[in-house]
Amino acid sequence: MSNFKTLAFPQTLDTSTHDLSQDFFIPALAHAVRYDRGVGFFSSGWLKINATGMVQFAANGGRARWVTSPILSEADWMALQTGDEARHDPVLRAALVRNITDLAQTLTQDTLSALAWMVADEILTFKLALPHHKLAVLSDLIDAEKRIQHALLLRPSTNRCGCAHQ
Repeated sequence: MSNFKTLAFPQTLDTSTHDLSQDFFIPALAHAVRYDRGVGFFSSGWLKINATGMVQFAANGGRARWVTSPILSEADWMALQTGDEARHDPVLRAALVRNITDLAQTLTQDTLSALAWMVADEILTFKLALPHHKLAVLSDLIDAEKRIQHALLLRPSTNRCGCAHQ
C-alpha cells in the first residue's frame, strides 16, 4: 500500500470542473486506512459511485466513521439497521457474508447488501446528528499522524459526485 505522498491532487477541487469521485475520493480511499466524515446527507449511492476506492479501502483494513443527518432513504436506513443487527447476530452476519463474494461487484450491483455487510464488519460506522459543517479526513498508514493535513472542506454545489447535497 502506498501513501498519500504518491498522489497528486489539484490544489482546489471545484465540482463544476472536477469529478470529485474520480479526482479525489477513489484515489484517496484506495490509499487510506481511516476515513472520518461529517455530512448533512448520506446515500448508499455514494458507495456505488466510489466502489473502486471503497474496495481498496476495505482491503487496506480501513475503518470509516460517518456522522450524518438522520434523514435517510428507507432502504439506506434498513441496510444500516441490518448491518448493526448482524454485528450481534451470527446467523444474520453469516447470511450477509454469503452475499458478498466480490465486494466490487456487490457495491455496484447490490449496494444495500454491501452497505449492510460493511456496517456489520465495522468497516463503516455511522452516528446520526445534525452537522453544521461538512468535513472529510482521510488517513493513510504511513501519515496517520498527519491526517488533519488531508482534510477536505466540501461546500454544497452541483451534484457531480452523485450525492444530493454533496
